[in-house]
Amino acid sequence: EGWEDITDRLVNPDFTEGQTGWTGTFTNVTGTVAEFFNSTFNSYQTLTNMPAGEYKLCVDGFYRYGSIEHAYTNRTNGTEKLNARLFITTDRTTAYTQFMSLYDESVPFTYEPEYTYPDNMTGANLAFNFKNAYKGNEVRKINETEGGTIRIGFVKSLSVANDWTCFDNVRLYYRPMEKTAIGGIEADEDEYGDGDVYDLTGRKIANPAKGIYIKDGK
Repeated sequence: EGWEDITDRLVNPDFTEGQTGWTGTFTNVTGTVAEFFNSTFNSYQTLTNMPAGEYKLCVDGFYRYGSIEHAYTNRTNGTEKLNARLFITTDRTTAYTQFMSLYDESVPFTYEPEYTYPDNMTGANLAFNFKNAYKGNEVRKINETEGGTIRIGFVKSLSVANDWTCFDNVRLYYRPMEKTAIGGIEADEDEYGDGDVYDLTGRKIANPAKGIYIKDGK
């Protein structure tokens, strides 16, 4: 889709250097994955002098809504809340996407008869880096300012007892904004060149509102 991988603009995107480059205080960083447990958070990086265009932030990760039992019960009865989000801020506005549920239907784990979902950072690392799981976290945002500032990160403002957010492999992509223009519309001047206004299907419009119309063959 024309995306350029600009992850190299980030500092420590795979957390091999602990918290280096990231604001906020993680609950734990093992050198492979990072986590927030039983806490609110706002962790991010700010990038300056960025070109105008569209940005896409991707990360392997999940959110567990409380303890194992609480989260699974709420998932199965439809009351689960995904409080953790990833975000991109540009031009003073922010786009958010919720982290996937730990119990997302796309992952190859079971609750019973044997519980195989990640329950610690070792399990999370296995899921992210060896099971190809929890890849569906993505948020996009357009930066309209050439040389502008963007901020990418993770946030959770609501806390539930024993909830858990775990993530790894942050990736950032960029593509220029497509320049679009409406060219001339071919029209039969004998039919449309009478001073009246027509819509693009050829219907005469008595009281045109804002929009694109044909008048005098143009």
